[in-house]
Amino acid sequence: MREAHQVAAAPAMRLADQVGDRVDGARGETGRAKSLLERSARNVEPQDLAIGLAKCEADGGEIEGAIIKSGGLGFEGLKLELLDEVGKVVATAETDYDGYYLFERVPYGRYSVRVSAESATAARILPDLNASAEVNEDRSVARMGSIQVTKIPSVASAH
Repeated sequence: MREAHQVAAAPAMRLADQVGDRVDGARGETGRAKSLLERSARNVEPQDLAIGLAKCEADGGEIEGAIIKSGGLGFEGLKLELLDEVGKVVATAETDYDGYYLFERVPYGRYSVRVSAESATAARILPDLNASAEVNEDRSVARMGSIQVTKIPSVASAH
């Protein structure tokens, strides 16, 4: 019985070592995640770990692209919203210095991307990007490419 316990915990221990190393390097915390995984691994069968890890990968994907200005340069600092099929905001992201954005851990489905109202007003652009993407089992990363923003048209005044 004792040998079976050690065998069942072995995959979790290796996983704990990997996660612990990442936590140590990224946050400077010493082994907190590692000890949590070690404690939880005591009652876990190896097949449970494999199923759990496979499920994490199958739960969704990523949507990425770049927002550009009319001259082709990236548009930095825009807050973007990811909308599901019914128009509900399900995630937000901000563009990097080169206009790049990334929505991570997106559940499978169809989505559209728009500029938030605050960012659109500040940048004097239209919020609608006419951009949509689908993430599914066959396509877990949707690359939307470069999307050009549209400036709000100026209205000439007659004086």
